Amino acid sequence: MVNPGRDWYDRAYIIRHIAIDTRIRDYYRWTIASLPFRGKLLDIGCGEGVFINYSRKKGFNAYGVDFSKEAIELGEMRYGLKTLFNCSLFEIKEVMRISGFDIVTFFEVLEHIDRPKEFLAEVKTLLKEGGYVAVSVPFRDRWPFREFNDYPPHHLTRWTEKSLRTFFQTNGFEIVKLRIGSGLRSYCIFLGYLIRGLIYSVLRMRQRGLNI
Repeated sequence: MVNPGRDWYDRAYIIRHIAIDTRIRDYYRWTIASLPFRGKLLDIGCGEGVFINYSRKKGFNAYGVDFSKEAIELGEMRYGLKTLFNCSLFEIKEVMRISGFDIVTFFEVLEHIDRPKEFLAEVKTLLKEGGYVAVSVPFRDRWPFREFNDYPPHHLTRWTEKSLRTFFQTNGFEIVKLRIGSGLRSYCIFLGYLIRGLIYSVLRMRQRGLNI
């Protein structure tokens, strides 16, 4: 139940380092549409910077951090971004020398964190007074199945609407909006994971760090 670190994820996500998934996900669009203003935004776990590129086009002064050097380099090459940084959350202040963000986002990140309360406390130090957080996590009871990698060391926590609300409220946040994705989307995601699982099996990538 410990985050395995950047080397493990670089092995596990090797396909992402070959071709960037450029889809504008529905929670990207929902986040942008839900925020009441444009401002300085930090995306934690930004990967190749797809959301950074999208949000900058929507008028945000957007920055991203990810502990995968390969992902950051691909994002810089693909989008020409100069606001991506290769570091972890706890290195942001030292590496970026930037603070006081209006919005901090972390999509599909929280479930990978072994100390979520400490993580959220650090996020709060990066926010301006009255700032916003936007987050997405896999729904614990999603239909029809959990994806193949929804187990440690990949995913360390599972979240319901109630547990997510309680977690943020007990740590000093007010819930502005919360929604559960559709069952159809969950089914499509499952099919995507199934195809990826078959590819990983053919390439024997399970032996390279994946816990399937």
